[in-house]
Amino acid sequence: MNCFIGLDIGTSAVKGAAMSEDGKVLGTVTGKYNYYGEDGQRLLNPQEFTDACFSVIKELASTYCQGYNVAAICECCASGNLILLDNEDKPITPIIGWQTKIEKEDRDHFFTDAELDELYKTVGWRLGLGFPVGYLAAIKLRRPDLLDNAKTVAMSAEYLNFCLTGEWGIAHSMGTPFYLLDQEKGVYNQPLLEKLEIADKNHHYHQRRRRLQCRFRQFRQHRKQ
Repeated sequence: MNCFIGLDIGTSAVKGAAMSEDGKVLGTVTGKYNYYGEDGQRLLNPQEFTDACFSVIKELASTYCQGYNVAAICECCASGNLILLDNEDKPITPIIGWQTKIEKEDRDHFFTDAELDELYKTVGWRLGLGFPVGYLAAIKLRRPDLLDNAKTVAMSAEYLNFCLTGEWGIAHSMGTPFYLLDQEKGVYNQPLLEKLEIADKNHHYHQRRRRLQCRFRQFRQHRKQ
């Protein structure tokens, strides 16, 4: 019989559960990680983050999934955490947590009021002083070398997907707090990427989304069999 592992990635811990294909919860495991930083910054070591997630998966599989075939692993994550990676897909920044706040002057210097209104229309959330697009604006103003050296701009959940599968991709709804995605069109916000000068450095979101949708359909078909 198949079973499935689900991860709920929270602010201070990842909670995992194993479930059989008939809906029985086989067991749960929690793994913790610790943010650090001062002066409004909340940062997380990428290795500590992935180690905690892998540890939860390993313990679930070894303790609660004996006799089962682990058919799929899924995750959910509502936090907008940013990470930049180099040409070898190695982190060049810590994970910048959603609790981090940028200076209001940086946001207002980088974005016009019209651009902030347009961003609200494409995402559905007003931009405060946090979340990835705010961090990217501050980085562009204060540390442009980081963006120059970054091959990939991603959320921490997307980075975990890559570590698990070797491919980049994130579900449409999970990409909402990224702010770089046009939620109505289901693609990256190209004018915004061009403003940040990262338009040519990102993977095409709609291609990744189609691959994930295909895998989800296959999963649903498998569940019905």
